[in-house]
Amino acid sequence: MSLVSDAISHMDVETNMAKKNITVDILEKIENDLDIDDIISILFLMASDYKNVFPKVFELYCKAKEYGTFVIIEVVKDNQENWEDKLLESICICNNRKVIKKLGLRYEDLKKYYLSNCRLYTKRLNPIAKCLYILCESLTVEETKALLHSVKEDKIFLSIDKDKKYEAMLEDINQLELHLLYWMNIGYISIFSAKEGNLKDLLKYLNAFDDIKPIIRDLKCYDRNRNISSAGTFEEATSFCRTNAIEPGYSDESIRQIKKGLCVIINEINFRGLQYETRFGTTVDADALLKTFRGFGFTVDIVENLTKHEILSTVRNLSKQFGCDYDCIFLCVLSHGYKGGIIAVDEKEVSIESISNAFCCPEFSKIIKIVIIQACQGKIIGKVLNHDSVTTDGLDESVTADITARMNFCIFMSTLQGFVSLRDKREGSWFIQELCNILQRNGRKMSFFKCVTKIIEVMQNKRGTINDNCIAQLPELLSCRLHSDFELPQYNP
Repeated sequence: MSLVSDAISHMDVETNMAKKNITVDILEKIENDLDIDDIISILFLMASDYKNVFPKVFELYCKAKEYGTFVIIEVVKDNQENWEDKLLESICICNNRKVIKKLGLRYEDLKKYYLSNCRLYTKRLNPIAKCLYILCESLTVEETKALLHSVKEDKIFLSIDKDKKYEAMLEDINQLELHLLYWMNIGYISIFSAKEGNLKDLLKYLNAFDDIKPIIRDLKCYDRNRNISSAGTFEEATSFCRTNAIEPGYSDESIRQIKKGLCVIINEINFRGLQYETRFGTTVDADALLKTFRGFGFTVDIVENLTKHEILSTVRNLSKQFGCDYDCIFLCVLSHGYKGGIIAVDEKEVSIESISNAFCCPEFSKIIKIVIIQACQGKIIGKVLNHDSVTTDGLDESVTADITARMNFCIFMSTLQGFVSLRDKREGSWFIQELCNILQRNGRKMSFFKCVTKIIEVMQNKRGTINDNCIAQLPELLSCRLHSDFELPQYNP
């Protein structure tokens, strides 16, 4: 096998996580590094029975505030299933890097393992709870107070909270997660399952806050109240969801069905200077992408050996060249790279930010936009090393791309920032080949995010050799601002 390299990952996430046996003693040390607000956020994410968890959490909260007692330990004593993994995922979502470091793990590795920056995906936790937690973190202090005031004055809420326990218990507590748990406890809002919730009465007040529109859209995907004649009991709502469950293959609001798509492949092969080698094997990748997306019924176009100006011009003019009548557009870029961008054939740097700016045009605002990048993101200059079967691509230039405002947009990278990416000179790159294989096998069976997770999991187990050094690669979901998850059409080879 003749390999070239675009990414070296020095840490196998799965192996490192498996080695960590989080005991009660370690839990005590973790809690000592967390304040009570952080602890409640973690418990909010870890909970399973959202209808009934509030009394215990609130009791432990009060004891911890007064006596400094442990909280998480008391909860996991109930033999909560997979609590170690749930705890790690919760800590990662809460971005507590200090605790992660003390556990001997790297935050960036956990972030990719759990896809913590993707609101619609969780590995062990409830995705609705994740969205609600992100909501709590996104609201300002004044917005939180306004929301609490609105709910407290809501006639529906007042009719449920007849004993007036709410004001007595939570009047002076501003942590929104505790209020959410109380609202679930009395039935004002509910989480029925990983896909179903009663969120209507909360959503009507969230619409007043302009900065959280993407979160609101995600929560609306989970809200099924308009199909239920009355809020009813938790058991009744759960029974309704089971009876009216959507069968695979039919449209679900939280998973968009793709009917018509476009795939544009930019394949950089022969570079004009002496700094970068010819990218042997990249044509195999382009052919695999062509076969894959044609199999999904997409319109596919391949362009090769573009300069920096031509790359940006091509991306900027996609709407003019191909029109806008698509559910989804994949833009695949195959090239050498550097941290924060790719290299054009004229050996000029093209930042990911500039590609994103060109791609995210007003004409495509309602279209799902996915960027797939197979390129080094590390510091090693791309050249053949002593005619070895493996080479590296990369420069030491860092570009920071601010794409947080992009909507319906996602970037999936072949490798972590700072590392290179592996490419076989005859069989193509590890990343593109696995991406095509998994999409072909599962495109209609699994949502896009689940396919992404599968690709990352498969890549974690692959190994290669450069100069007798064992190497690995870990892809990265660099940015995820999609309104919803989606499924590709049936694959027809």
